[in-house]
Amino acid sequence: ETASSEPQLPPGEAHLITGGLGALGRALATELAQMGARRLVLLSRRGLPDREHWSDDHEEPVQRSIDFVRSLEALGVSVHLGQVDVARKSQLSHFLASYRSEGWPPIRSVYHAAGTVQWGRLVDASASDITALMEAKTLGTQNLDQLLGKKLDRFVVFSSASAILRTGNMGVYPAGN
Repeated sequence: ETASSEPQLPPGEAHLITGGLGALGRALATELAQMGARRLVLLSRRGLPDREHWSDDHEEPVQRSIDFVRSLEALGVSVHLGQVDVARKSQLSHFLASYRSEGWPPIRSVYHAAGTVQWGRLVDASASDITALMEAKTLGTQNLDQLLGKKLDRFVVFSSASAILRTGNMGVYPAGN
């Protein structure tokens, strides 16, 4: 048996991923599980149906997310799901209060991968479009920092290459990143 060069995460702490059911969030959750994480808190604006309905027929994106959570659990990871828009401080605060009151392990890491993409030219976006598309990154980061920042070992904010590279019709998404 060879020693792993991968850093190992302490199994008793929780790791929160915003955008946890999106493509980047799923990739990150898988990587953290491979690094030893045993408690993942996956936040998503859309969320999933209650577990009692997971065996029902679902549209493809929902079924893919259910299958993903089940695959993490098969690896021995305890997954805590939350339907939260982190740009809404009250939603995030309520979720965190509920999480703590249920006695779950402390959240020691935050990986902020949530974002919103809307295709179109920036010049065609209204002020409300711009605000709505930037909130997940900007307000989300601020809210996570205010509510969890002092208690964290790691706070990782994901960006996109679109923030520095020409991206065509991605509108406001690069600015939020």
